[in-house]
Amino acid sequence: MRPTNLIGLGCSLFALLFAYQFLEVYMNLEPCPLCILDRIVVGLMAAVFAAGLFVDKMGPRLGLLGGNVFLVCIGFVLTGRHVWLQNQPFNPESVCLAEQPEIQGLLELVQEAFDAQADCGLISWEVFGMSIPMLTLLMFVGFLFLLFAQAFGIYQEKYAPLDEEDEGED
Repeated sequence: MRPTNLIGLGCSLFALLFAYQFLEVYMNLEPCPLCILDRIVVGLMAAVFAAGLFVDKMGPRLGLLGGNVFLVCIGFVLTGRHVWLQNQPFNPESVCLAEQPEIQGLLELVQEAFDAQADCGLISWEVFGMSIPMLTLLMFVGFLFLLFAQAFGIYQEKYAPLDEEDEGED
């Protein structure tokens, strides 16, 4: 259980550091509301992974696992929307949401993110032919596999000792 939490915490902190230090500071790319929401989700996942390092009881571990599964689902919705927007026909007259005035509050941020049309269609940076939202979607797929590994570890820990006792009785 602890190795998957440590890997998840490391990956999420690396993703946040990369987004801020490289994309925002070095590349001078302003995050749009969908990108900001992605960062919030990854930050919350980091907190849940960190909490998982200190929890030993089965109930809270399952609760933390469920919380991260929920956050991954939210991440899929956000990045899926962003990838979909980038694959819509580009309208050069639209203004990117990242260039709009300061957004106040989380509810306004969510509303702006889902009111976006094809104004997030401009791809500012790519690696291996994938845009930032595509890479973020791939990251959430990786988190999902990590959570499957974590769930399998919990299952093995809870039920494997019972299976070993049954085999010894034969």
